[in-house]
Amino acid sequence: MSAWGRNECREPLDEGQRVEGDGGCALAPVALEAVDDAGHGGIDIEMFLFGVAFLLLETRSVTAMSLAWGATWFTSAVVFAAILTMVLIATVAMVWRPIPWLASLLGPVLSLVAVILAPTGVLLDLEPPARMLASIALVHTPVFFASTCFALRFAECVRPRLAFGWDLLGAVAGGLGGFLSMAIDLKALLYIVLAAYLVGLWSLRTRRTASPSAAAAVET
Repeated sequence: MSAWGRNECREPLDEGQRVEGDGGCALAPVALEAVDDAGHGGIDIEMFLFGVAFLLLETRSVTAMSLAWGATWFTSAVVFAAILTMVLIATVAMVWRPIPWLASLLGPVLSLVAVILAPTGVLLDLEPPARMLASIALVHTPVFFASTCFALRFAECVRPRLAFGWDLLGAVAGGLGGFLSMAIDLKALLYIVLAAYLVGLWSLRTRRTASPSAAAAVET
């Protein structure tokens, strides 16, 4: 069982970190705590970049599927449900049988490269059954590996409140960055996602190399 599955994080999450209330965001104090900690050199660049990349990837996925299947509420609902399902599958997989470190490292990079290299109108030229399979492969595979990368990073965290806070701040930045899609095309948006994951994964790999004990704890 991995450290992720055993919940090895040393600082337990409290009730204030759960989304509660009448539409309020209970995670906001966690994000503010991360901002306050940044003044003391406590920036979690990996979680921040993972948050940025995931939200941009989600924005691109919804837009791409709307172009392929039609801009309807049903399409958006199916895409969001598929993204959440893929996140759940990745999380369960990391608990049940952790994906090797190298696969999680290369997964988002290679899947994003495949999406970038795929012709823009490739989905439109396919029949509905084949289009559905291609949509799953091109759109949701990067989401799966992005979730495994998050799991690997979170399994090593010493201060999960700050980790969630920086991921939340990254998500906010990624959500705002999604408006770039109105100025640049969707494929250019993928380059930003790829760059964010490359920098984040490089930082994660560097830190794991410098601290073998943390890496061993996750993989045992």
